[in-house]
Amino acid sequence: MDVPEIDVTQARASLSSGGTTFVDVRDPGAYFSGRVPGANWLHDGNVRQFIRDADKSKPVVVYCYKGNASVGGAAHLLESGFSDVKSLSGGFEAWSAESGPSEQGAPEIEAPEGFSLTELASTKLTKYLAEEPADTRVRLSVDGGAWGLALDEATGGDAVFTSGSTKIVTSADLAPNLAGLEVGFVEKASGAGFTFSGANPPGPPGEDELLDDVKARIRDNPIMIFIKGTADAPRCGFSAKVVEAMRGLGKPFADKNVLEIPNYRYVLSNHSSWPTIPQIFIGGEFVGGCDIVMELHASGELQKLADAAC
Repeated sequence: MDVPEIDVTQARASLSSGGTTFVDVRDPGAYFSGRVPGANWLHDGNVRQFIRDADKSKPVVVYCYKGNASVGGAAHLLESGFSDVKSLSGGFEAWSAESGPSEQGAPEIEAPEGFSLTELASTKLTKYLAEEPADTRVRLSVDGGAWGLALDEATGGDAVFTSGSTKIVTSADLAPNLAGLEVGFVEKASGAGFTFSGANPPGPPGEDELLDDVKARIRDNPIMIFIKGTADAPRCGFSAKVVEAMRGLGKPFADKNVLEIPNYRYVLSNHSSWPTIPQIFIGGEFVGGCDIVMELHASGELQKLADAAC
């Protein structure tokens, strides 16, 4: 199939006039680092949905790195019923070389319809975010077939939306599944944590080995702390505080650096329903994060828990 091409000058005019859909078929890191403003990131996982939902009568411009892979992508869209699809000659390299406008980072999207944070959940997340670097966002993900929260920066393939005053980051492909989801927070005598209701998560993303590791460490160690860095070299002030408190108990404890393995902290947070690091488990039960542990340490309750577990 002969695929028509469009040069940068023509593509910039189409962008300025509006009505044209731009499609980026590069890898997620490249899309995150710089893209045509408003471009859709298209990959194997979402191309069927794009073909199903997009307006096939609107003009489409497909681009890649140098203008080679985009020809195949454009041909596929034409074969799928789109009426006006062109490949950007020279790709994003040509666009950048001619100073075409670009945007970076995770794209801002509308909040999924019906998504909400309860007032208490919002208050708790605001408190936790205040203890993290400025670029940190609340990440909504799925592990083991369940919703989970973590605190993280946005990366390639993510999208960001705002709920109230809270910035939420999630996988762009997961965002449609968040419609109708309510994130809450409960505090009761048996413990505290975030709750999820109103929407079912999609199937698990295949982090079984990491989840098995988390569960095994909690099961096999009477006192288990998950921190940034190691007990001998903590990588954040909150982790250092927890290590100091643990050493003051006079009991053996195990530690795990959540920064060693990509996605480890997300799996951990999904399992515990607690978004921040560090996380402390005693006797197989989740005790809390830094603030809760320090309060228990000051009152002497942490020592009692450790004595009972060891």
